[in-house]
Amino acid sequence: MVISLEAGEFLRIESDEGVDVRCEAGKLWITREEDARDVWLKDGESALVDPRGLTLLEAVGLTRLRIGRPALG
Repeated sequence: MVISLEAGEFLRIESDEGVDVRCEAGKLWITREEDARDVWLKDGESALVDPRGLTLLEAVGLTRLRIGRPALG
């Protein structure tokens, strides 16, 4: 699924499975409940979001991202 977010908009993720997040354009901030390590993604970078707890993705400027199931293997 491809999603476009304006600066300051966020997406809330709560899932029983891991989620693959890829920043296709822009810059994205990922923060997780009870995890002091934040993740920053820019054009072409991706991260696997752990399924435990609440995760927030926030756009820093106009951002296009793709979320989906992690690749097997």
